[in-house]
Amino acid sequence: MLDTLYRAFCFDAGGAADWATMRSLFAEGAVFVDPFEAGVQPRGQGVEPFCASFAAWCVDDAVRTSGLHERILHARIEAAGNIAHAWVGFEGFEPGTGRIRSRGVDSLQLVLDRGTWKVASFTTQYESTGLRLPPRFYADR
Repeated sequence: MLDTLYRAFCFDAGGAADWATMRSLFAEGAVFVDPFEAGVQPRGQGVEPFCASFAAWCVDDAVRTSGLHERILHARIEAAGNIAHAWVGFEGFEPGTGRIRSRGVDSLQLVLDRGTWKVASFTTQYESTGLRLPPRFYADR
């Protein structure tokens, strides 16, 4: 499920994310917390505002002309019955050049919905100059 989700975020130059696949992996009422900086109040949003925000970012000239692919560097999943938590270290890169655009870690709450795992909540922390993420999020898969 995680591989399918991260592939859905990927697109080549001039393309678009796989919105239908992405939406199919979100539980009804799923919440996404925008990446935020220290001192900034976190803000949750639903599926459609999240998709609209990501789509708006994807039309930025640099992203649209290069495309964006994401790869999972490491995933740690702990499940208990019908719920699970996944820590996912990832990298976003330009598909033509391999140039790294972003690195980060996602915290995903998952629920088992009629036999299929779905995302109930999704929060991202990007790495930055002032914030190096712990190596455990980037260990070989």
